[in-house]
Amino acid sequence: MQLVKRYIRIKEGISVFKTHLDFNRTCKERKVVPESLRLKRPVSTPEGLNIITKAEHRLVNARLHECNAAIRKKELDLFFAKRQLEHRIPGLMASVDEFADSVAASTADKHRITQDKKLSCLSIRPSPQIAQDQGFVTNLSSRTLTQEQTSVLAKGHSYMWLRAPPPPPPPLQRSLPR
Repeated sequence: MQLVKRYIRIKEGISVFKTHLDFNRTCKERKVVPESLRLKRPVSTPEGLNIITKAEHRLVNARLHECNAAIRKKELDLFFAKRQLEHRIPGLMASVDEFADSVAASTADKHRITQDKKLSCLSIRPSPQIAQDQGFVTNLSSRTLTQEQTSVLAKGHSYMWLRAPPPPPPPLQRSLPR
């Protein structure tokens, strides 16, 4: 009885890891990163964000390799568990195998549904971009800036950019000759 339970658990684990593998392959193809592999973005420079994005995609690749390794290990365990079962109960192996397949399929369906929900959320939500800075830009012209123009200027491209509101300008003195 213990061998039958172990055989069913192993077969169920293989089906779950195959759904994980499909999910991660789909993430890689769509170039999205699962929430569990997202890294904090402590920098806001384009170079830093590019490095973090590349690291996240490497983590997706590493997860794919990890899933493949786990599937290979579980398939090896399944092979030996099946040999033990065939040796101990040769007549019932077909029914045990059929039951294990049905349990594995139902578990895989549950995981596939949750992973489809995750994929739909990932595809709807855009990948995290640079956080909107709440800095201030000193506008020396008389023209007022829109929010988009202010955010472009606040990105730090050699413009005067402050984290606090600028100090009030000194009072203008009349230095015109009379």
